[in-house]
Amino acid sequence: MANIDSNGSRVSLLRRLVYASMIGAVLFGGGYAVDKSGGIAYIYEAIGGRVDAEAPQAIYSREQMQADRKSYKAGLVGERPQMPVGANGFYQPPSEDAIPDSPYGDAVRRGRAIFTDTKINVQDHVGNEMACVNCHLDAGRRENSAPMWGAYGATLRTGVKPNR
Repeated sequence: MANIDSNGSRVSLLRRLVYASMIGAVLFGGGYAVDKSGGIAYIYEAIGGRVDAEAPQAIYSREQMQADRKSYKAGLVGERPQMPVGANGFYQPPSEDAIPDSPYGDAVRRGRAIFTDTKINVQDHVGNEMACVNCHLDAGRRENSAPMWGAYGATLRTGVKPNR
C-alpha cells in the first residue's frame, strides 16, 4: 500500500509507521531522561513552585472527629462533628484496623472479601474474571475512582437499600 506525500512521491504505510514509532521512542526517552534527572522539579522550583518531600496533613482527621464526637456526646460542645477530610479535600475513610471485633465487624470483613475477591465469594453472580475493585479502586475507598462512600448512608445504617 502506498500513498502520495506532499512532494508527490510515494510513501509506504510501513515506512510512515516506522517513522512515527521512532519519533515516539525519541520523545518518550527524552521525557523519561528529563524526569529521572530531576529537571522537571528544577524547572518547577525555578518558576516559583515548591516541591514538598513530606506528605500533606489531613484537614480534619479521623482522630479529631472521634474527639469531637466524645465532646458532643458529653454535651461539651454544641455543634456536631464533621466527616474527616484528608489533605486532598476528600472524605477520609477509616483504616481497616478500625474494623471492630464483633458481628458487625465480621459483616464488614465479609463485604470487603466479596468486594475484593468477587469471583471466589459470589461465583453464582459473576461470569468473568472481573471484581468490584477493578473499577472501585482501593476497595471502594479511593476518591475519584467510583468510591462507595455514598452507599454507606443508604445501606449500612438501615440494612436495606432504598426503593427506586
